[in-house]
Amino acid sequence: MRQAKLTRRRVLVAGGTAAVLLAGSQLWTPAGQRLLFVDADLTARDLRTVDALAPGKTQPLERDLVQHWRRTLRASVLSNGTASAFVRWDKAMILAGLAREERLSVQQIRLGRSLFRVDLG
Repeated sequence: MRQAKLTRRRVLVAGGTAAVLLAGSQLWTPAGQRLLFVDADLTARDLRTVDALAPGKTQPLERDLVQHWRRTLRASVLSNGTASAFVRWDKAMILAGLAREERLSVQQIRLGRSLFRVDLG
């Protein structure tokens, strides 16, 4: 039987996979399901990561995040009490600032090179 060679790359991939799965396991709250949003500008690789964490349960974010927040997103998050968004780093900063203006707690978790999960609550 051939044994797989343990390389630095395999260790890093295994660690990254474990981190992504751990981050995804925190998406559920005792009160129910969080609202889940995804950035339409994510790369195909990042979208596969999001799909692995939350298959078919996400809602798209509009390209103009500030206008989306003002029109409907803010009210949705406030009425539900908790939400998570999978976004690029630039939108993570904007979303965190908008949520802090509403006095919501914000946690940003880096899932990849430019992929972040922003938890609002």
